[in-house]
Amino acid sequence: MSNLTIMIVAFFVGNATPMEDVYVFEEPTYESYESCLEAIDDNYHSINYYLSMEFGHTTRLYHNQFYCTSAKEVQKLIKEHAGEKHNI
Repeated sequence: MSNLTIMIVAFFVGNATPMEDVYVFEEPTYESYESCLEAIDDNYHSINYYLSMEFGHTTRLYHNQFYCTSAKEVQKLIKEHAGEKHNI
């Protein structure tokens, strides 16, 4: 069993600067990148629909990008872009 917690991070592609709109799925978490990627593959349409509703856009127009990453990498990403406009 891994000590690493993997979560899904989404970048909304419906704007010119995807870093402005980032959504971190804190639940569920995964113990491996493989299981996270499998969950995205198996549930892409549901996840994309949920995220599109969160951002107020139709799923027919945008296919959001989902990534599996660790909490540490999410924190690093936020620190790297500190001072920029974000909707996280």
